[in-house]
Amino acid sequence: MRRASQPCFRSARLGDPRVAAVFVALWSVTLIVVMASIGTFSTPFFHFGPAPALKLFDYAIDSWTRWSAVAVYIVVNQALQTYGLETISPWMLNQVENRSVREITETRAQTLNVVFVWYFWLWLSRIISIQLLLSQIDFLLLILLVDVGCTLLITDRIYLKSKLTGVSNVIDL
Repeated sequence: MRRASQPCFRSARLGDPRVAAVFVALWSVTLIVVMASIGTFSTPFFHFGPAPALKLFDYAIDSWTRWSAVAVYIVVNQALQTYGLETISPWMLNQVENRSVREITETRAQTLNVVFVWYFWLWLSRIISIQLLLSQIDFLLLILLVDVGCTLLITDRIYLKSKLTGVSNVIDL
């Protein structure tokens, strides 16, 4: 009989982020295999580079100059979005929206301005992002690469910088 303070072996494993990452990776591979088996990758969405059919708000992205301009927008926009999601959103959650925090360093006006600017920009960015995400796979992959790269950089340089990692593994996989 196990004690109440000891977690069940199965539930402890399911709560491990490494186990969750394995499940997510396996599901991702499964989705790609299923998509390939039904011929999804032969549709115009999976074209790379400029094309007469590639449109952004009904504007043809049919030259490398136009395609490159959209690519530059994606890199800058996604880097800013990831940076904001990794800094502004946690600040709002942990400082502003946390009812147990009684004092913050920003003034009321500064706080409201940051919240307004962040949400205004998020929605403006989402309108454009929806068009880009649904247009062509190369734009989607570029968004993914910038997002993952920025997230890893921020996680490593800001959050993990002052932490000692790999200290104790409760569950060895």
